Amino acid sequence: MVILGIDPGLSGGIAILNGDLPDVLPMPVIDAANGKGHALDTQRIGTLVRIVANHGGRAVIERQQAMPKQGITSTGRP
Repeated sequence: MVILGIDPGLSGGIAILNGDLPDVLPMPVIDAANGKGHALDTQRIGTLVRIVANHGGRAVIERQQAMPKQGITSTGRP
């Protein structure tokens, strides 16, 4: 079974486990629509999830939460 693990965020990553050794990829990003910074490439991420699901695999995503003493803004931005 193929397992797709997603660590969300611009500095996150994607791991694909299909056998013994995982393939680890940086999170796909694109230039932000406003021309300032970057944004997640949600189309590319969605394509990876669909490919894995269509082959009987599973996709999991990390549940983000604030760490103690870091506050809500450390969990990410919208």
